[in-house]
Amino acid sequence: MLRLGYAHLPKPLQFLVFQDTLLAFRILPDIQPGYGVAAANSLLQAAEAVLPKQKAAAAVSEFKRSVVTHKRRSKSHYDGDTVELSQDVLIRLFSFLDMRSLVAAGLVCKSWNSAAKENTLWKIEYYLFFGSSGVKEIDTPYDFDWKDCFQEK
Repeated sequence: MLRLGYAHLPKPLQFLVFQDTLLAFRILPDIQPGYGVAAANSLLQAAEAVLPKQKAAAAVSEFKRSVVTHKRRSKSHYDGDTVELSQDVLIRLFSFLDMRSLVAAGLVCKSWNSAAKENTLWKIEYYLFFGSSGVKEIDTPYDFDWKDCFQEK
């Protein structure tokens, strides 16, 4: 459907289709990991063929992120007395922390530091701390670094 109809849509609808494509990459591995990655791969091929270069690059980036997420999720394991949580679980847990606690959690170990640097967590912290002033969602590029924006403000 993406290949057949994208070029014929008005610009606002093209934007919505692009946003939905990125959303599909984010949720497909959660549905059925084996099938999700295969479906995301097919969607990626269609997106690369149809979308403009910048949007295709964003789609490729989101696809890669979803594949990494899938791999992280499958790495959770129990080792004797300790349990190593996957990055997705850590990120979900960290989403309930305030800014100071998030920074402190990032100092615990490499795995926690990696999870605490997640851009979506800092976006949440930015909006909680500053509100929507200064940065509009529509104006922010796809790879906008919310942690840097938070630190600068």
